Amino acid sequence: MKKVSAFRKATLALLLLAGASIFPVCAQLLADPVAVPDKPLPFERVSVRLIVDDCVFNPSSVRVTADQGTTQITMTPVACFAAGPVKVVDIQIGAFAEGLHRADVVVNPAAGLGPSRVWRVTFTVAGLPEIAIYPPPPKPLANQDGIWWSPEESGWGLSIHQSATRQLFMAWYVYDATGKPVWYTIQPGHWKDFRSWAGIVYRTSGPQFFASAYDPSLFMILPVGTATLSFDQTPASADTAIFTYTVDGITAEKTIRRMRL
Repeated sequence: MKKVSAFRKATLALLLLAGASIFPVCAQLLADPVAVPDKPLPFERVSVRLIVDDCVFNPSSVRVTADQGTTQITMTPVACFAAGPVKVVDIQIGAFAEGLHRADVVVNPAAGLGPSRVWRVTFTVAGLPEIAIYPPPPKPLANQDGIWWSPEESGWGLSIHQSATRQLFMAWYVYDATGKPVWYTIQPGHWKDFRSWAGIVYRTSGPQFFASAYDPSLFMILPVGTATLSFDQTPASADTAIFTYTVDGITAEKTIRRMRL
């Protein structure tokens, strides 16, 4: 078995040195990389999309770094005797402020197999259109994405998604008076100022998720209250928020913290 393995390795090396087409030397991408989304909004997560041979692509070799304003993705391919399936690979590079940005995709070949190849991706982050009114509507200065909870009250939490258009959507998972799990969503809503957001609480119900077919007639959504989130922090209460709600006539206030996973 060792002799066969050595023979295969030697054959592969000869094929690579000869530039055999069965292995794309330097793992050239199958299409020019592009930014996704192609027109990102300020601080929206951006990825570089690659079209690759899935046999050649080596995810464990991918590194993302930044230097002097340029993001660089480096990778090293693996050797394949035959072409693999064509796949789409998205590599996250970050969130960016308004302006022109650049990312370089650098493919480093195996030792002795030629120079590296570089593909350059440029994209522009444009500002959000602002409503021409005075005073202008409030907008947040930070992103509040994440799972928020009370460390002293395990068992319930609030999952917050903040879109690139600054809107919040929340999934609130709690237990009712009988101990059964209940899900609420909090949407739509608006920013009261740059640190406070208010929205409507909805209770939803629907068919069993493991049913053989989804029955849309069983889906119901009912407004049951309101909620406000205040991210008004002081030095003594950094990284916390005040969650105030009224649901089915019951009003309460909770101090919650973003969970660090």
